[in-house]
Amino acid sequence: MVFSHRLVIVTGASGVGKTSLLNAGLLSTLDSASEHLYGIYSRCGDDPIDSIGRAISDELHLDQEFERGEESLINFLIRCRDKMLKIPIIVLDQAEELLIRIGEDLRNELILAIRECLITSPGVAHFVISLRDDYLAMFTIFRDKLPNILQNTFFLSEFTHQHAFEAICEPSEKFGVEFNKLLADQILTEIGTDSFSPPQIQIICSSLFENRSGSIIDSDLYTRLGGAKTILTNYFNKELNDLDDEEADAKKVLKSMVTSEGTKEMLSIQEISRRSDMPLEQARNLLYRLRDKSRLIRGIQHEDDVKFELSHEYLTIEIWTWMTEEDLKRRQIEELVARELRSWHRFRHLRLGTDRLTVLEENENLVGLNEEMLALILLSSVKHRLPVERWTSKIDHMDEKNQIYISMILFDFFQTQDINLRREAAEAIAAINPSPIIHALKSNDKSRKKVALEMLGGIGLESAGSEIVPLLKDKDIETRKLACGALGEIGGSVAIKTLIKASRSRQIEIKAEAIGALGRAYDSRACPFIKKALRSKKPLLVEAGIRAVRHSQYPGIVQNLMKDKRIKKNARKALWQAIEMEPKTLGKWILEITNELTDEEQIKLKSFFYKYTGYIENQYLEKSANEECEWKGLELSRRKEQDVKIQAASEKIFNNCSKQFSLKKAASLLLDQDNINMWGACWAFARIADKEEKVHIKIIELVQDSRPRIRAGALQTLSQMNKAPNNLDKILTVFFQDDDPTVRYYACLVAMKHEIIEAVESINQLLSDMGQPAWCWRGVGNLVKDAAVAALDHLNPSSVVWRKPFQKSFNEKHEQKTPKDD
Repeated sequence: MVFSHRLVIVTGASGVGKTSLLNAGLLSTLDSASEHLYGIYSRCGDDPIDSIGRAISDELHLDQEFERGEESLINFLIRCRDKMLKIPIIVLDQAEELLIRIGEDLRNELILAIRECLITSPGVAHFVISLRDDYLAMFTIFRDKLPNILQNTFFLSEFTHQHAFEAICEPSEKFGVEFNKLLADQILTEIGTDSFSPPQIQIICSSLFENRSGSIIDSDLYTRLGGAKTILTNYFNKELNDLDDEEADAKKVLKSMVTSEGTKEMLSIQEISRRSDMPLEQARNLLYRLRDKSRLIRGIQHEDDVKFELSHEYLTIEIWTWMTEEDLKRRQIEELVARELRSWHRFRHLRLGTDRLTVLEENENLVGLNEEMLALILLSSVKHRLPVERWTSKIDHMDEKNQIYISMILFDFFQTQDINLRREAAEAIAAINPSPIIHALKSNDKSRKKVALEMLGGIGLESAGSEIVPLLKDKDIETRKLACGALGEIGGSVAIKTLIKASRSRQIEIKAEAIGALGRAYDSRACPFIKKALRSKKPLLVEAGIRAVRHSQYPGIVQNLMKDKRIKKNARKALWQAIEMEPKTLGKWILEITNELTDEEQIKLKSFFYKYTGYIENQYLEKSANEECEWKGLELSRRKEQDVKIQAASEKIFNNCSKQFSLKKAASLLLDQDNINMWGACWAFARIADKEEKVHIKIIELVQDSRPRIRAGALQTLSQMNKAPNNLDKILTVFFQDDDPTVRYYACLVAMKHEIIEAVESINQLLSDMGQPAWCWRGVGNLVKDAAVAALDHLNPSSVVWRKPFQKSFNEKHEQKTPKDD
């Protein structure tokens, strides 16, 4: 059957002898049975594909072993076939572990790999999958990937009466011992009806054989030993009693090796130690005694380690009776943790779902969570924006070396360029021990050193400032630039003095980076250097000055700079564009500054902005212009009619937000559903939509128009409105999957404008969307992905480390470009 078919399922009851049949029957005779096949025995382990690959590598003694992640299973099997001119029969024993221990992602990956091997011609392998019959029906979940998975099934039943009778009598005869035939029937009557368990027969017969006084095994001996049930119980209890003071601990160890489903499980010493709440060395000594003397467990070589499992399936029945409800609940949580960690080791982007996190929170006192699981929980909590204090508190109570290990796990994640993984790691590591990051500053690995600078700057660790200063003399220029950025984020006296010194550097790139960093430092000493940069004839320094203002946290900089008439027109215009990009920071402060000015100064400042930019789009200044310029500006101009320029500027600000449309015309176009020119009016009438209910309702209707151009136009209007319509989060959801990329693009901008946190998951799905809007003319970029990145950036205002301006390794790949003027 195995020779004729590429996939065979072997199934039967627990303890029926499936493993013995495969090892002693199939694999032991395979070499002599066929010159074109060889046998491989494997278990699922923590990663089934890796276990199979390693088993083949060990069997063939390959120079180039199977490397998980570097080579697919089918390519590895093809390489082996071409070298050996043979194909393997791969036995995957106790495959119920796929359903009990192995996570869904690893499980599906194995099934897809097997399918690929089965359909390849010429063949590369035959597979024999062995599992308990009570799990056979559950294998139907793989039918969508392997439709014929159950087509060739071999059912190994327990011994029939005749087979069991022969198994009792015949072996003793080979040693010259007669086994009473009536006793054989009596034993079978006591331990079964129509079928019989081989392990039970083995223990009973071994006990009778060892306690015989002559060459006959009869009923008197059997009665003296107490019958089948007593023999089985005594065997188990004797082995436990022989452990003396260690009996209670042995029971803990044995209980740890039974699953919540009542099956035996293969575990490492570390896992058994953790489950039994026993010191590692004590667990190791006890396991070796249970294996070597008691023979209740057996060791199995697994990769570079030894794992342990119960030696007989029948033991699980007895041990199962020891389990309380709390034990079973604890075991379920332990299995959940182990399953999720196995999947995480293989697929590093995976995170726990909120349901898993809830289960762990509700049962956190039942199990001890290791460092890796706590790191995964932190990352998952950040992903779902859940509180992390519960878990960071646990970490705080751990030994320092354990805390450092968790930090290192997260630190390694921060080195990835994947947007989401990077953010999650950054948020998680900000709450725990930063000492490994400081230590990494002295690493010989440039990339690790740079990541450390990004992290330390991101979390604003002031105590790291003195450790960063020496890196301004590093041989690598990118490292020096990152060091400037990190010092700018950290701030403090040491950082400011160092950056001022660096801003006088002869190397213009370092000088520019230092000036940009000074802008982020909350210190008035930065102003002269930013002014000087903006007045410079060197574009790189001008750009650095603009960048410094864009990301500044010191509001006095703006007021100071705007009074400096020596700043050139193009620099001033670029400066205003830079301010527009950060409406939550400088835009707000600008409004505060203008409110402190006199009426006349306000109008002059606002008209001054208009003069040099051609338009006012910053939401705070526009609001100020809309609400204040009408009465302040016009009334002021009546008192001072001679100031014609101020009056004209005020009227222009209030009445002409667009060069093409007046507000009245924009409103009329909006209400004319058949007029396609309504698209051109979108941003012009956005602010009156907040006050005109009729217009407001019409925009909502147009969002659901059948024409993608109109849907996009209405969404763009929503992105300009100050007041969000009711139920906007529900209205918006459908547009992230719209067929038109421009609609998806503006849906992101709407979510960003109105801070719709509920849209984050939908926006996350657009991070690989490279749809190019055909007629997009305004926004943060031209790609849907750009808009998604910008929206996610905006919707994470609580982030303390993610996407800081100076983080070069992120920005070089994902930096957004400033849109061109219309």
